[in-house]
Amino acid sequence: MKNRKEFQELNRMAYPILLHYLLTSLFEILDQAIVGHYSSQSFALVGIASSMIYAVTGAFGIMSTVFNIIAAERKGKKDEAGFESVFAINKMLTLLIGF
Repeated sequence: MKNRKEFQELNRMAYPILLHYLLTSLFEILDQAIVGHYSSQSFALVGIASSMIYAVTGAFGIMSTVFNIIAAERKGKKDEAGFESVFAINKMLTLLIGF
């Protein structure tokens, strides 16, 4: 019975992710339809640009998730100094990338 609750929790978390991919695909198709109306070269450029943007934002999302996991691990072990150092590194990288 415990596995059933865990599967329900995973399914509940999966719906927003699936909705995100659906909406992202829809926006990409609409962008290509609007820009592709003008020329085939524009159509190709939208496809290339969107895949590059998704790669960059995906890499930043992975980096953020890694820092969250490390920080949560330190917080769970009651290692406040380690948590503060991970938070400071994350903050500095975010500011550096932002600028």
